[in-house]
Amino acid sequence: MSIPLFPHLSEVILSLGRTIKSMNRLVALTSNNRIVLIYLFVFNQIVFYLLSRITVAFAKLAVREGYISQPNFEVWPWFAAFVWGSVLWLFEFHRWTLQDSLRSSMVYLYDDSNIFNSLRNFLWHNK
Repeated sequence: MSIPLFPHLSEVILSLGRTIKSMNRLVALTSNNRIVLIYLFVFNQIVFYLLSRITVAFAKLAVREGYISQPNFEVWPWFAAFVWGSVLWLFEFHRWTLQDSLRSSMVYLYDDSNIFNSLRNFLWHNK
């Protein structure tokens, strides 16, 4: 008999689903569209933040439980290089797939910063 890696995961997911559903009901009950949009934006950012944290947590758990072996090198530089390499590749070839604020930041850093015609926009404000 094998022991499941995440024995309570289904209960956690169901509970989280009920929580999200009730939060969406709360958003639907508000009448001010601006508050709804801000609320949904913040909620989405929290979900993305949590996804990054649980990805690392699942990797640590997999090492601890023996599903994968502990690397004998520093993982973080490779992980960071993969993440930034993925962002740069997506920005270069598939910009439309990136989230709006990330795409705007990348445009500012990699496109707009290359254009300057005075000392003001070279040092202070691009494009």
